[in-house]
Amino acid sequence: MTMNAAQEIRSYYGDPEDSTYSTGLTDRAEIGGLTADGSAFVGTVYRSYAQSIQSGFIWTAAGGVQPVGDRPANSPLIQAESYTSSDISADGSVIVGKAAGAIFGLAGAYRWNEAGGFQSLGTLPDGVSSNATAVSGDGNVVVGFDGFLSGESFRWTEAGGMQSLGFLPGGETIKTDQPTATNYDGSVVVGIAMTGDYKRNAFSWTEQTGMQALPTLDDKLTEANDISWDGSIIVGKSRKGYYDQAVRWVDGEIQSLGGLDGDEISLSSALGVSGNGAVAVGTLYSSRLPRHRHSAR
Repeated sequence: MTMNAAQEIRSYYGDPEDSTYSTGLTDRAEIGGLTADGSAFVGTVYRSYAQSIQSGFIWTAAGGVQPVGDRPANSPLIQAESYTSSDISADGSVIVGKAAGAIFGLAGAYRWNEAGGFQSLGTLPDGVSSNATAVSGDGNVVVGFDGFLSGESFRWTEAGGMQSLGFLPGGETIKTDQPTATNYDGSVVVGIAMTGDYKRNAFSWTEQTGMQALPTLDDKLTEANDISWDGSIIVGKSRKGYYDQAVRWVDGEIQSLGGLDGDEISLSSALGVSGNGAVAVGTLYSSRLPRHRHSAR
């Protein structure tokens, strides 16, 4: 099954098509999270690429593509109506992202459910603009960063509000971190963080340990992209020599997933992992394949 979520969203709002730009730009969809049973997923598309106005959407088999939060069909095509949808809880009841001022009165990270609608999560002390990037499987914990494209990582709960995850050594002077995922109960957070020497690191965080850099293959750049429900398996990529390799960390120990049939002359990255940690998916460039990007499992 294929769909054009951007066109469906523009049709919902009655927005004009961006004929000045190619469909590769105007119809691009950035997919966020997926429910545990695969019955729904969320993402973000452009209502107007020219004006950089976005809309979060949810897809279900019954309803197809719809704006998150049942936004009015006559919502004006203005920046204040722009919002994204980054992730969804395991049962589909909670969605998170970032919204402009007209959505709930304050620009920044939000948590949405049917009963409460859009809920602003605020900012960290002295913060500027928060962005929610992931939600726990049970929907109770939201993670993200305070900043524009990246910033200071946070973890939000109803009881505790927004709390900083801290930094790797020297990272507080740079503030370019970004959480990418959290486990089912939100007790473990993973993502990407910088150290004071501008080295890009995969990190994990727990309340007990704080933020810690994960091991690398070659003492070079790493990224953590997803985590199993129990928090024991993390997947991402780590550079070995001149090539990025898909990796997984099992109880903190790093393992290369290599390339196609063990080919090390490849670029690969693990982007997602199943809830039980048994299956990882990602992308692959390999010397054994035609020179373009491939999906891998």
